[in-house]
Amino acid sequence: MKSSITLMCVLMGLVLGVSLAACKGEPEKKQVKIDPVPVSVGKVRQISERETITVSGSVNSPDSPANVSFLVSGKVGFAGPREGEFVRQGQVLARIDPTDYQLSVQGAEAQSAAADAVLEKTMNPARPEQLEQARITFERAEDEYRRMKMLYELTRMKLDRITGTLASGRQEFPFRSGGNDGVV
Repeated sequence: MKSSITLMCVLMGLVLGVSLAACKGEPEKKQVKIDPVPVSVGKVRQISERETITVSGSVNSPDSPANVSFLVSGKVGFAGPREGEFVRQGQVLARIDPTDYQLSVQGAEAQSAAADAVLEKTMNPARPEQLEQARITFERAEDEYRRMKMLYELTRMKLDRITGTLASGRQEFPFRSGGNDGVV
């Protein structure tokens, strides 16, 4: 027991000593010298970048000036010759991106096809086999109606007969009042 207490005291002293040594503080930081970086100077270069420019104007020829414009608005997909360049008759000067208009045409064609289908259905409402099937269904419904009407009439006649029999039975054998809960 004494040895375990001694061992415990030694360990506690050791832990305390290490802790105090660790709390001593940070050592002073050394200053680091930074070496200069060599820099070289290059020549200035010109770089061309694409840029979107909105312009309007007219094309002038020596004989007669001509105004140029599009019939529709849109994004220019191709621009041909630049200012000062010579052009030939029939040469494409600019082209508008046709995507929006192609989609509009496809939508209009789809609407036209739908209208044609409605017109066809209106002009020819039912095929002969559809008419025959409807006639057969109608005849079956009429037969079922007649059968149900006949059953109703038979049931009504039976009910009238039973009601008459019940009435004559009550006249012949009236209920006694009081006692026996109306049993004859």
